[in-house]
Parts: sequence; structure tokens; C-alpha cells
Amino acid sequence: MNNKIKQIDTDRDDNDRVYSLHEIIKDNPVISEMLNALPHIALILNSKRQVILSNKPLLDLIGVSDFENILGLRPGEVIRCIHAHETPGGCGSSEACRFCGALDTVLESQKANSKVIKDSRITAVIQGNKVNLDLQISST
Repeated sequence: MNNKIKQIDTDRDDNDRVYSLHEIIKDNPVISEMLNALPHIALILNSKRQVILSNKPLLDLIGVSDFENILGLRPGEVIRCIHAHETPGGCGSSEACRFCGALDTVLESQKANSKVIKDSRITAVIQGNKVNLDLQISST
């Protein structure tokens, strides 16, 4: 058994950088229309795993009407994963995150620079209710 702990970069881009990336992407009509045409949750993340853009199904799931409320957050923080705030580094930095299939998918995709698909179970608080989400995560 490999007990090696994942070393995860917990640095974040500052708010100005996140906002400028968001402005560039949101103003591209092809990206926005394509993202919102998808029936499943979709996110565009920066290299620090912060949300730059999402589609409406995500906002509907978490009960948020204004995207700016989640701009710059990490996915676990957006869906209110129960482990996302256990450490100051946020999503991806707690002991439990070592076993997160969603985080694994994104990190592996970034490292390989290719599409990666994995299953993940995340316990989250959505609209005030604690729920177990069984997800298939695809990252490119």
C-alpha cells in the first residue's frame, strides 16, 4: 500500500487575475453558449483549480443565482463539500482530500495534459441538506 501523501498546491490566483480570466472567457459567445447547452454540471477552472466560469445546472444545484458568488472558489467549496473548509488551504488541502476522486481527476488531467475520467463520492451540504453525491468527473 502506498502511504505517500499527495502534495497539493494550495496557492490561489488573486481576485484581479481570476476576474480578468473570467472576463476573457465569459465574453466568448461560443464558450458560453456551449457551456450552457450542456445538461450536466460543467466548470472552467484556472491552473489553480479555481472556478472561472460555470453553467446554469451548477448554479441551480447549489441554489445560487449570481455566478459572482462562486467566482474564484474551488469545486469543493462551490458544492460545499464537508471537507472543503477543514484547513486554511480550502478544497484540496485536507486529509480527506487525499482520497477525493474529483481532485485526483483534475490533478491527473493537468499533469498528463489530457482527458481523465474518474468516479468520485463527495459528501456536501446542498441547499441546507447533507447529501452524498456519486459523480463521474471528466477533466480536460
